[in-house]
Amino acid sequence: MQTETTGISPFTKFLNHGGAGILAVLLIFLVFILCVTWLKSMAVGILLAFLCLPLEKFFERIFFRGREKSDSAKQTPEQMRKKRMFRIRCASTAVLVTVLLAVALFLMVVFSLLIPWTKSAGNSVIEWGRNNMSVQGLEKQIAQFADSPEGQEAVKSAKEKLLQLAREKQEMLAAFAIDSSASLISTVLIIIRKLGTVLIDILLALFFFVYFLQKMALFDSKESRRSAQVMSWGVSTIYNSPWLPKVSEETKQNAVRILSHIGSMLGRWARGYFIIISIEAVLYSIAFTIAGVPYPLLAGIIAGMTILLPVIGLIGSITLTVGLCLIFSQGSLVVTLSAAFAAYAVICLLEQGIMVPHFVGGAMNMTLVETIIVVLLGGMFFGIPGMILALPTAAVIKYLVPEIYHAAQSQEE
Repeated sequence: MQTETTGISPFTKFLNHGGAGILAVLLIFLVFILCVTWLKSMAVGILLAFLCLPLEKFFERIFFRGREKSDSAKQTPEQMRKKRMFRIRCASTAVLVTVLLAVALFLMVVFSLLIPWTKSAGNSVIEWGRNNMSVQGLEKQIAQFADSPEGQEAVKSAKEKLLQLAREKQEMLAAFAIDSSASLISTVLIIIRKLGTVLIDILLALFFFVYFLQKMALFDSKESRRSAQVMSWGVSTIYNSPWLPKVSEETKQNAVRILSHIGSMLGRWARGYFIIISIEAVLYSIAFTIAGVPYPLLAGIIAGMTILLPVIGLIGSITLTVGLCLIFSQGSLVVTLSAAFAAYAVICLLEQGIMVPHFVGGAMNMTLVETIIVVLLGGMFFGIPGMILALPTAAVIKYLVPEIYHAAQSQEE
């Protein structure tokens, strides 16, 4: 055994004893961080493609049901490949149209609720001003002072002083007007530039979404096979490059195993959380409507997203709901708050007892204390995105630590 390993570098030994998968994970994470930092549109496109891949498979089954088997006996492999690409493009286009329609519908619903809410809030402020005795008393005092000789004299004196000040400071006022207009123009240009940047990012995200959706759709429809094939392609791409040493096929398979496990874990987390958020948003909206919580749809959607920020998100959502009830509630405040708290309790029990075990399972393998700590650390260092991504990142690290230890121990042996 000593003659076989003579001349092999420690780095190559580490790769051959399980480190290949760990290095592949680190490289993929590095690419992901670079995408999130500088190529956000690509990261968004990849995430959307991953989430919408089952929808693409659904459209393929609906549009081309039974045609693939009937065509396979008549056509050459090249013709089958072209047919397959045509089906994928058609299904991807259908997915893109569905996503755009869903976004448009969501915006229509939001604006149809937001505009009446804004008008209602403005009318509430005006009505409060009309009915508030302190405001009415202040208005009367101001009106009486303005009608009195002292008030008229004060107004006349103020006008004369302002005119005199304007004559003395003409140059300064002209310079101020020029500076203000220049500042206004620069502000408008900055807003236009930012809007253009946002529009370009949206178009790039849609492009990457369709591109990666078609690439992912080329793999087998079964999730386990698809994950293994994608990871196998990634490992082959990394270790067939000239800047890394050659490794055995067994080592590559170990790398595929590690990557497939992490991919399955993150995929189950992403899809599970998306389903849970959708279900909880509907349940909270219905429950808040029955309870009489003001603006139940807004409060329900925010409450449904609390699973992204464990514990902290729930506290923030409860605070928002209580604030809405205290400010806008017109019924019995005690009854409304009691019903809202009951809704939180019941839905949280459903979430932890049924939805999380069914849709997410033990994918993250994180305790409650670990979850709270990593979410707080993610928020301290990276803000809201860090809080959302802290849990899957910590779960990946927790899975990799024993793998690193095992690779190091195997290398020493």
